[in-house]
Amino acid sequence: MNKKQWLKAAQLVALLLLLGQGGCSTERAIRASSTEPPKPYLRVQRPDEDSIELQVALRQFLPAERRGPAIWLVAASHLGEPQYYKQLQEHLNAQTYVLYEGVGGKPSKAGSSIGGLQANLAHSLGLVFQLEAIDYERPNFTNSDLTLEQLAQLLRSQQPGSGAAGAENQLGQLLSVMDGSSIVGALLNLALKFIGSSPYLQGMTKLMFIEILGEVKGDLSEAGGLPPDIKHLADALIKARNQVVIDDLKKVVRKRSSKASVAVFYGAGHMYDLEKKLQTELGYRPARDVWLTAFGVKLSRAGLSESDVDMVRTLVRWQMKQLEMK
Repeated sequence: MNKKQWLKAAQLVALLLLLGQGGCSTERAIRASSTEPPKPYLRVQRPDEDSIELQVALRQFLPAERRGPAIWLVAASHLGEPQYYKQLQEHLNAQTYVLYEGVGGKPSKAGSSIGGLQANLAHSLGLVFQLEAIDYERPNFTNSDLTLEQLAQLLRSQQPGSGAAGAENQLGQLLSVMDGSSIVGALLNLALKFIGSSPYLQGMTKLMFIEILGEVKGDLSEAGGLPPDIKHLADALIKARNQVVIDDLKKVVRKRSSKASVAVFYGAGHMYDLEKKLQTELGYRPARDVWLTAFGVKLSRAGLSESDVDMVRTLVRWQMKQLEMK
């Protein structure tokens, strides 16, 4: 497998991580009207010439016209450095209420089949997997998501010709890749062992993920370049699950005082649609951002050159343009 072939494979895995995703943090106040599109929840930073980092936003929202609890949209990278998850855990522990993602209920630890590929990917890159690092047993944590049965039924219930049949097949294929039971999943797990033995491949793969995730703007389910069945699946994985969260938030907001604070802990790919719903259905407005570094790559340590960086960046931007993400 040459560089370009591997980079294309890495792009697919990175996009999947969005649908589930020493750190520094920065904070800034933001102002936005209800008509402005949501700002990105992922960004690429270069603190020095030798470092490239992926940063993820935690965005606070406050009611526009009435009293009510603060709401945080806590975007997650499903892979990261231990310090990143330590900072996330501290933030979540400080909230009155946390609504978190997990199709089928409370997430299992990394030994589960569904988390297997992502856990193996994290380990091969010298990172940790979200389900290994975050304590979901906290008393303020509540699952807010569809069950697998509800998701499958949703896909089956769509109108003929809408891509539903293909989307249901794609869901099955996705799960078989994630649990390693398919040939593709088995080959990916084998490739991950090879990557873990090479600092250069580790660095190249990290760089690819950083650049891909940093380029994602807007709603993944609205990407014009996606095939109909993939687009339909993305729509279900994002918008239908997000509506469960919004419905749960409405119940929480009615019960909680303005002194309370609620966090929605979901993959970064969900946040564009969640923010729009939070503004239109609950009347909330963004107040401030906190940025955490999920993970990064040291170019010299990985043996990467500026030409490697330029090649990855050029390829990623070209392919994201084909998906009509921007």
